[in-house]
Amino acid sequence: MIRAHIQATNLADFYVNLVAAQTGAHGDAYCAHHYPIFAWADGSATYAELGVNQGATLAAALLAGYRRVIGVDRCLEPYRVYARLFDEYVARTGQELIMLEQDSRVSVGPVDFLFIDSDHRPDHLRQELAVHEPAVRRYILGHDTAAHVALHHELTSLAGWSVVDQERSNVGYTLMGRAV
Repeated sequence: MIRAHIQATNLADFYVNLVAAQTGAHGDAYCAHHYPIFAWADGSATYAELGVNQGATLAAALLAGYRRVIGVDRCLEPYRVYARLFDEYVARTGQELIMLEQDSRVSVGPVDFLFIDSDHRPDHLRQELAVHEPAVRRYILGHDTAAHVALHHELTSLAGWSVVDQERSNVGYTLMGRAV
């Protein structure tokens, strides 16, 4: 993934410009995983993201209206360049943003929607799922599941979960829903 240099005065502009840079570099469907984040947003829901980088998907979750948003990455330096835009946005909207510079295999507590785009090794994803899956109430979204088929397999092998949506073009995504 590229790291774009974005000029923006607010989070919405940042999001639009970063998505344009990412899709320009990687193809139109590269950010397709943002669609289910917007589609399944709930103003009372908690969203967590493992693997933040510069924060395009994190911005999508805030703009979609999740009440509480948690970002986890072992290095938040790329995000910190634009952190001011995120802070200004949540101060204005009353949403809560928690940023954790830590390993993605440490629990962040109960969440409604978990997005995973961290380490793309199946064994790492398996470890993340072992830690986080019990605390996810509704959805788990994995990025890069067409580019890394083993990641898709790890997600779809979760007991008590089923595929809600998936994208197979570009790097793809898989959205899993908890069986009720």
